[in-house]
Amino acid sequence: MDHLPLERQVRILAREGLDVTSQTLWDQLLALHQKVLAPVLERLMAYQAGKPVRHGDETRWPMLGKETKNWTMWADCSEDAVVYMIQDGRSTEKGDLLFGNVNGVLMVDGYAVYPALAKKYPAIRIANCWAHVRRKILELEDTQPQVKTLLDLIGQLFHIDKDGPPEERLTRRQQRSRPVLTKIQEWILEAVALPETPLRGALQYISGRWTGLTRFVDDAAIPLDNNLAERCLCGPVIGRHNHYGSKSRQGTEVAAAAYSIIESAKLNGANPEHYLLAAVAAFHAGTPIPLPHEFKPGPT
Repeated sequence: MDHLPLERQVRILAREGLDVTSQTLWDQLLALHQKVLAPVLERLMAYQAGKPVRHGDETRWPMLGKETKNWTMWADCSEDAVVYMIQDGRSTEKGDLLFGNVNGVLMVDGYAVYPALAKKYPAIRIANCWAHVRRKILELEDTQPQVKTLLDLIGQLFHIDKDGPPEERLTRRQQRSRPVLTKIQEWILEAVALPETPLRGALQYISGRWTGLTRFVDDAAIPLDNNLAERCLCGPVIGRHNHYGSKSRQGTEVAAAAYSIIESAKLNGANPEHYLLAAVAAFHAGTPIPLPHEFKPGPT
């Protein structure tokens, strides 16, 4: 939760007069993983599989020791759960391990693995992120001032989504967002962009993902952006900087499970420490361990 490497925790404990080795802490963490975290993660993955809208993203995860290369942490997010998986690559085959069971909408950025998965599994409907589009266009504003019109149109899409109660979102999108999308498409078709220029690349990026970018107009449950997944990766990225990665495949499994449980608890507004204590207590009592979204904290 606080992204403290075990060696750093050993030094903190030593200042408090506690003589503990990093190996002892690892043994405790591994036992927690095997007895509590791994079973909870398996159920959490089953819960996530039933979601009609899921968010996907990925970031590098360094592998230390004998396998000195960057692995990939994949994130599968929804409003009340997130599942992480650390794999030795960013290929479609690796993404399949986490997202192959999607039965509904998968909100993602422009990474090619996700449409490849949708081609393999017809049950996956890709929705693309307007925030990514906006960033690409924003990078051009200083050298291509004409893109301000496009930025203003994209801003209108976000404003329409925030204007009014959520239950009216679909009506607003169909009545107000659809005409804006038409204007964006017209702007792209009329734009003069030389081959091999950043502007041409940005416009091709939008055109190549137009179906995914416009899917939200007919489904109120689809968000405009993939910011949820990016927020879900913030914690692991801080941990990556502090821990410098993992030392073994088993280490990646423990890290992915721990982050899944802790970050899911945070998504539900629960104190991760209180949740873990309750999960361990339930394990010792032989009672069902609640998932993070099921956790009802008692008096402290």
